[in-house]
Amino acid sequence: MSKAAHLQRPNRVLLIYAIVYLAFLYLPVALLPVFSFNDSIYISFPLEGFTTRWYAEMFADKQMHAALMNSIQVGVISSITATVLGIFGAKAVTRFRIKGVKPVLGIVMLPLVIPPIIMGVALLILLTQSDIKLSLWTVTLGHVLICVPFS
Repeated sequence: MSKAAHLQRPNRVLLIYAIVYLAFLYLPVALLPVFSFNDSIYISFPLEGFTTRWYAEMFADKQMHAALMNSIQVGVISSITATVLGIFGAKAVTRFRIKGVKPVLGIVMLPLVIPPIIMGVALLILLTQSDIKLSLWTVTLGHVLICVPFS
C-alpha cells in the first residue's frame, strides 16, 4: 500500500472516538427540547406526558418576555456589528500594508484564547471601575468584543 493511499483511509478508532465525543457533548443539549414538553416539573425518564404549559407560562410572564426581547436585541445587534467589523478588518489586513498590524491582530484575536467568563468578569470590573453605567449597550459591546475574532 502506498503512503498516499494510507493517508486517505480514515482511521476507524479515531472516527469512533470523534462520534462518541460529539455525542457526549451534544446529546444533552439535544434532549433539552424533549424535556421542555414533559408534563412533570422534574427532568427524568420516562416522560410523564406531553404539554406546552411551560411555554405558555413563559410567554405569559412579562419579565421573561422582556428578558427574551433583550436577549434577541443583544444577539442580533452584536452579531451584525461583529460580522461587519470582522469583514472590514479582514479586508484592511489583506489589502493594505499597515505598520504594527501583527500586535493589533494579536490583541483582536485575544478573546479566542481567553475563556468568555473571564473576559466577561474583566469587562464588568473595567466598566464599573470606570464609572460607566451598565446597560444593554455595554452588554452588546461586550458581546461584539468576544464575537469579532470569530467573524
